[in-house]
Amino acid sequence: MTVRSEQVYYSGDTLNEMLHFKDADGTYFDPDSIDVTIRDPDGTVMEEQDEDDLTQEDTGQWIFTYDLPADSDSGEWSYAVKTVYGTTTDSESFPFYVNLYGQLSNVRDLCGISDDSYDYSLLNQMCAATIIINEKLTNKQTTKTDKTEYNIPTTPFDQVPSIVHVITNLYASGLYLQRNSPDEKDHPYIRQALNLIDEYLSKRVNRENRELPKLM
Repeated sequence: MTVRSEQVYYSGDTLNEMLHFKDADGTYFDPDSIDVTIRDPDGTVMEEQDEDDLTQEDTGQWIFTYDLPADSDSGEWSYAVKTVYGTTTDSESFPFYVNLYGQLSNVRDLCGISDDSYDYSLLNQMCAATIIINEKLTNKQTTKTDKTEYNIPTTPFDQVPSIVHVITNLYASGLYLQRNSPDEKDHPYIRQALNLIDEYLSKRVNRENRELPKLM
């Protein structure tokens, strides 16, 4: 069992997790071995640790830490904990999210959800929305005649504009609410989010056009 302090982290943050090991009676015990594997959204192993790398707080209570790279990919990461105790081997994987835009509490409100029962699903939609928005923000900008003249380095952000969080809240909520009617047209929240993205990019283009060189 794992007690997590956070579910969303950002590049450069330190993942700091307490691992609790209990038997069927709820009694803490120390496994014979502990292995932790951290993977990025592509499934690439970023780091492997064992009990020598962890900090023991008490019997059955261990802390592992991991410093996220400064250029961490956005999306759903995970860490898997494998333990061996006698002849028993157990393994469990836990997701966490990196560089998500938006605010979970706002997405809950937009979806009409009053508690944290659906947080995993909502976080998955925030993850999907963040990836989609990043792709749109990093696409080359074009003129009305579709001739590419310049591109705008919008991401990664040193500081995420508040409008990007608003867009993500809407897009993620729309994706979640769309699940019950996948064959219908985009949910109004999604359409509103896409309109806001276009407005944001248009303002960036108009503001920076005089400063950015044309591409040959």
